[in-house]
Amino acid sequence: MNPKVLLIAIALSVGILPSVSFADQSALSRMMVDESDIIICNKVWDALQAQKNLHIGEIQVTAFKGSVQLSGYVRSSDELMKAALVAQKVRGVAQVKNDLLLKGEIRV
Repeated sequence: MNPKVLLIAIALSVGILPSVSFADQSALSRMMVDESDIIICNKVWDALQAQKNLHIGEIQVTAFKGSVQLSGYVRSSDELMKAALVAQKVRGVAQVKNDLLLKGEIRV
């Protein structure tokens, strides 16, 4: 399991969120992570980990309402395409935004 996703899930489950007034609840609801997005992130992360010849140490996975974003660095253009294809095949993923970069590449 992705340690970042696990940390968010733990924080939500044990209630490590500040108490807020009624007026602030809409802002709080925008900050909350949908449980289904956490599940999708975990499934994508697990699918990426299961791939041979895919170095995932510098890949981050985020999700919002079924849309998955891949960011970070990979070693080759093959890895870049493979990561997106693997993520797209995960059940529950509506679309993939592939923001992965080749190691050493600078995006302007």
